[in-house]
Amino acid sequence: MRVRHRNRLSVGISAALVAAIVGHFGAGDVLAQPLDTPGELRNGSFESGISLGLFQTLPPGSGAVDGWTVTRGGVDYIGTLLQAADRARCIDLHSNGPAGGMQQAIATDVGSIYRIDFAMAGNPECGGLDRIKRLRVRASQLLSSEYTFDTTGRSQQNMGWELRSFIFQASAPATTIEIYSTTPPNFCGPTIDAASATLCLGPGVGPASIAVGLGSRATFHVEPAGIGPFEYQWRFNGLSIAIASNPTAMTQTLVVPIVTSEDIGAYSCFIRNSCGGVVSPAANLTVCAADVDGAPGLSVDDVFHYLNAWFAGRQSADVDGVPGLSTQDIFVYLNLFFAGC
Repeated sequence: MRVRHRNRLSVGISAALVAAIVGHFGAGDVLAQPLDTPGELRNGSFESGISLGLFQTLPPGSGAVDGWTVTRGGVDYIGTLLQAADRARCIDLHSNGPAGGMQQAIATDVGSIYRIDFAMAGNPECGGLDRIKRLRVRASQLLSSEYTFDTTGRSQQNMGWELRSFIFQASAPATTIEIYSTTPPNFCGPTIDAASATLCLGPGVGPASIAVGLGSRATFHVEPAGIGPFEYQWRFNGLSIAIASNPTAMTQTLVVPIVTSEDIGAYSCFIRNSCGGVVSPAANLTVCAADVDGAPGLSVDDVFHYLNAWFAGRQSADVDGVPGLSTQDIFVYLNLFFAGC
């Protein structure tokens, strides 16, 4: 890398980048919390690592930047040479010519969708030589489209950092994130800084399986994780429930107002936001033979309702599997009641 004399870093680039991020997402968006340790992308601004002056060339395999491993052709670890997007340090994905990269493994939940955000610019020192800088992001075997940055009119003191984002769906409990240059070999590559990982959409919590009596009310609820707002579509045995047959089919809480034998089965929810869609785990709706009062859950009222039905000679009180009512039906019912649903 050719080194030029430079003035002090200009003040306010971090604030400018934050403003750009807010403008990118919109003031009304709800941002998810960062991934919990150890799943978060660590040292995303590259501030933690070996001591630096202007810069330090790092070979492939180097772990000199805490949490990261240098890949491909090596990189330059930039100190005071170039204006950083966040605080004092950044990475030039070229070193002595060959294109390099940086990678890190993060913990992920299978099926959940994550967003990788980072600031991109380009080393402007080489002038008109490949002024368009290019890079890609890899999440295990998933590749992003190519990101570009034009260094025309930029300088060491005015890098013009811009926000880039990559969204992927995890297929394993750990995902390796690599950001690497696709710019032809030269001494001035694309630069990166302020990288972060965010859970964009996950099934979160729910729904829970439930056992109720026929004629009772059943509800299923989901609490998705990630960035709202969310859209919902409930499914029964894998098929979408039409809103015409159940007005709550596209809400966060599905209500089956009067359970019949045809409602017994598996319920799941397809959840969607700006990042994509995921399907919640399935919850089973089963019949609880001891729940006979029409209200969710068991109580002493169920016992009174059953005994009233038995003394009235109703067929619904025959629960012992033997035709006709007998005291054995009462004992079988009480066993079911005390066993719970």
